[in-house]
Amino acid sequence: ADDVNDRARYLNVRNTLHSLLRFNAIPIINENDTVSVEELMTTFGDNDRLVEAVAARLAERLSDLKGRVRGAVELSDLVAKGVLPERTPAAFVLSSAESAGAPAWRTGSVAQAVTEALTIVVVERYAGDATGAKARTRLVPWRRRVCGALLGWRPSAGYDPIHYLGARMMPLGASSGGAIADLIELAVTWPLNIRETP
Repeated sequence: ADDVNDRARYLNVRNTLHSLLRFNAIPIINENDTVSVEELMTTFGDNDRLVEAVAARLAERLSDLKGRVRGAVELSDLVAKGVLPERTPAAFVLSSAESAGAPAWRTGSVAQAVTEALTIVVVERYAGDATGAKARTRLVPWRRRVCGALLGWRPSAGYDPIHYLGARMMPLGASSGGAIADLIELAVTWPLNIRETP
């Protein structure tokens, strides 16, 4: 009820619905959806802080990567320009997915375990090897080092230790000169507890 009585929240809801309808999308409204800019900023802030903490941990533990651990924005810029990092190996920390377990309902509250998936993208190239075989060989120890720096570590109070989901290597295309990316999938779980408000 507050969302339609508060003018700013009402306009946020209206503008969002109009935008979705312009794209022929069917809006699905959840009673818990964020409708204020302030709420939205704190929601995104949690993911950003987790990515920053993981990137800082990698830079600290893998000192030879110092200055070459970046985030999604820097990776997106490189992809948009069609270029590789100037120096490799280079690592990029991305928040890739979020899922929640079954809710446990109690009188006046609900609790869920939320799992946030992180992807660490490590890019490597080896000059003169267009096949990527040498870059692939160099990435194997990097995967072990990244996992050694992060697995079992708690990013902050309230988080379970980071755990391993899997990894895969992929070539970055013929024009990359044999560069390979190793996508290392990790996850961390934290409790979400919501109290019902009157």
